[in-house]
Amino acid sequence: MERNFKYKVGDRVIASDNVGIYKKRPGTITELWYNSDHPTPYRVDFDGWDGNGLWSEVHSLISPEKKIVVTTDGVKITNAKLYENGKVVKTAEAKCCPEDTFDFNFGAKLAIDRLIGTPVTTGEEKTEETEWKVVKRPVKVGDYIRLTKKSFSFDTVGDILKVDVVKVTGLATVYEKNHPNKPKNNSNFPWNYDSYEYEVVEKVTKETKPVEVDGFKVGDRVNCDGRNGTIIAISAHDNLGVEFDEPVPCGHNCGGVMLKAGKSGKINCCRWLKSSKLTHGEAPTYYNGKVVCVDNKYNTAVYTIGKIYQFVDGFLICDGGYKINSETPCTSFEDWSKWTSSEFIEVVE
Repeated sequence: MERNFKYKVGDRVIASDNVGIYKKRPGTITELWYNSDHPTPYRVDFDGWDGNGLWSEVHSLISPEKKIVVTTDGVKITNAKLYENGKVVKTAEAKCCPEDTFDFNFGAKLAIDRLIGTPVTTGEEKTEETEWKVVKRPVKVGDYIRLTKKSFSFDTVGDILKVDVVKVTGLATVYEKNHPNKPKNNSNFPWNYDSYEYEVVEKVTKETKPVEVDGFKVGDRVNCDGRNGTIIAISAHDNLGVEFDEPVPCGHNCGGVMLKAGKSGKINCCRWLKSSKLTHGEAPTYYNGKVVCVDNKYNTAVYTIGKIYQFVDGFLICDGGYKINSETPCTSFEDWSKWTSSEFIEVVE
């Protein structure tokens, strides 16, 4: 008959061998003895032992020695590796998007976030704490009372109890089945509290502030390099998860990391970003229309009368091949008309 083992091969344990060389010393289990009545069923390779292990009695499991090592190629990829007892047991990776400048600290935090666990997807950006306030009135059925005296051995001053029955004398009864300090059962045994042993209280819900990073919180509308999106998550290392309105290069869903707040989003639409990359609010929509020059008294080297010009993201490229309004992108044809000294007509197609 084979026995059931509490420990397995490879476990780090505290053990004592069957010949008295090692007593309650650390080692690694290398073999199991399946004979059901063997008194020392684990072969243990004790630390510092040069042989093939000794049959031993195991006393306890040793918690694995853990460490995280972060490495990078310095250009694009940052890796985080979790070691247990010198062996790699888990890895995670963060890649720098070609659009971004490589930042080791940011990549390291993101890689570690992905390494240490699954996301906390609460979906909530606010938490609530329950407080109690005293109300000066007689107790009613369904009220909560706070004990001001220790009435029974299992009670503590300050305990909050919900009242099941009230007598005209103010005696408040809590059934045993509803009493937080009694075993859970279906008993209607009454535990009675006189009016001088309690005060009537009501819940006060206190709303705490949302989790914020540099003024940004989950739900904020933001823009990054002209792309609009919404903050959907804040990681354990204060990186901001943004779900953009449209798919983005190197996009993912901001999943697989530990979160302080928020949840993952749409695949291919999300990025982890530093707060310095973001601006509050919507990015302006720039003018992308076509215009034709109809009068040009002062800028003959810049525009040609009768020529059609195309705006791209608010900028017009003149005959000289450069942006005329290089520091001020236009949001509309009217905006351009106020800015230029020449006269143009908008081309409507």
